[in-house]
Amino acid sequence: MDNPLSGKTAVRIQGLTVQYGKKMVLNEADLTLKANKCTVLMGENGTGKSTLIKKIMEHHPSVYLNPDVKIGYFSQEHETLDINKTVLENVRADSNLKEHVIRCILANLYLTEQHIHKPVSVLSGGERAKVMLARLMASDVNVLILDEPTNHIDMYTAEALEGLLDKWEGTMLIVTHDRSLAKNTADRLVFLEKGKLETFEGNWEAYEQEKERASKPKEVLQLDKTLLSMKMAELSMRLRKPKKGDNVLKLKEELDQVTEAYYQVNQ
Repeated sequence: MDNPLSGKTAVRIQGLTVQYGKKMVLNEADLTLKANKCTVLMGENGTGKSTLIKKIMEHHPSVYLNPDVKIGYFSQEHETLDINKTVLENVRADSNLKEHVIRCILANLYLTEQHIHKPVSVLSGGERAKVMLARLMASDVNVLILDEPTNHIDMYTAEALEGLLDKWEGTMLIVTHDRSLAKNTADRLVFLEKGKLETFEGNWEAYEQEKERASKPKEVLQLDKTLLSMKMAELSMRLRKPKKGDNVLKLKEELDQVTEAYYQVNQ
């Protein structure tokens, strides 16, 4: 990617309200897409996720875009593909990359030599999805907005896509129900429910740990705090007066880990 974003914010949504008739789809919704981070948006069908994307793409007054932003958008309809052109021609259309690099991207998505010279018109829905994803990965954009990118592709291609996205250095907003995709790509998670957006500043593993911690009874959390506090005191004592055979560096690492766990329990 040759055009990284300046600044910490790629996109910011403030107070976005969308209502269709009596149905409130988005109610004073706020969301910030941090530059060079992957934000995963999750929610039930019909909660307004696609509406949110639409308002970003329309440059709604409630949406601020960093002046350096170049958005690449993956929709489930793949309407930006030219069905009369070949796979390779479509992927090269918005790309400055050399052909061998583009072929590598295509191969990673299981689009081989037998596919790339076919017109898009003869491809299946899943194959068209792969072409659209390859086109975005090869294009000169710094923000990717992907709406259910794994819906019509097989498990192996989905895993390959996760690997490509993990290596991509730009800003991403991924709308998905796919927990594997969320787990392997998200730097932060956003949940849309009843028109409101709730952001969790952490990856899927941290989110699961937080849910587990929140589900524990108070007496269990208190026990955790007590045990961690005792362990911190023990490690601090050993660091002040190391015994023969103690590895000071390992003791420091263990103390750091226990201290971090202690503060997580106390949040």
